Amino acid sequence: MDFSSLFVTDTSFSHLNAGTRTRVPLRVLDFMERERREQEKNPTKAMFVGYEKIWPVQKELGAYLGTSPHHIFLRENITSAFNDFLFALPPLGEGEIVATGWEYGGITGLARHWANSCGLAFRTVPLPFRADWDASGLCRELVGSLTPRTRILLISHVATCNGAIFPIKEIAMAARDRGIITLIDGAHAVGAIPTRLDELDADFYGGN
Repeated sequence: MDFSSLFVTDTSFSHLNAGTRTRVPLRVLDFMERERREQEKNPTKAMFVGYEKIWPVQKELGAYLGTSPHHIFLRENITSAFNDFLFALPPLGEGEIVATGWEYGGITGLARHWANSCGLAFRTVPLPFRADWDASGLCRELVGSLTPRTRILLISHVATCNGAIFPIKEIAMAARDRGIITLIDGAHAVGAIPTRLDELDADFYGGN
């Protein structure tokens, strides 16, 4: 199907960056413009009544993502969401945060900065690129890399570098048995593959 009529188009080039700067559908642009003009009538009032409009969105997202709307918090992007979660954590004592070598640089940079500010080590598990990786193999590799010092495990649901899908539920269960917090980067999963958050049972899941 041709969806080009739903967006602002420029036939002089092909826009393929749906990660950093995704194009917005025309109907969404129109809605945003109407909302902005309505808010300008009374910006102070708009700041307060805006929260009433967020709740229906959370309810729809909760139904779509298989979780309670009370568990959903809207932020402007996934980096802001990860930042708010990490810096709201209580002190975790000595130890380390572990991430795979397939994570998005912006998120690992944020996690490394947070670890440094908390006196935690930051360690990367260098997963090799192999054609025979499967869900059980990825799970064994990651769980086997955890140590008694591991406090947080940071992994993607869908890896940004190669599209690999991590078995989040199995990994999260193994991490919880070891008292480890699971931090999931779902930027490339939500809307691309079925995502039921309560079934995944991770401690924190950020998505776009």
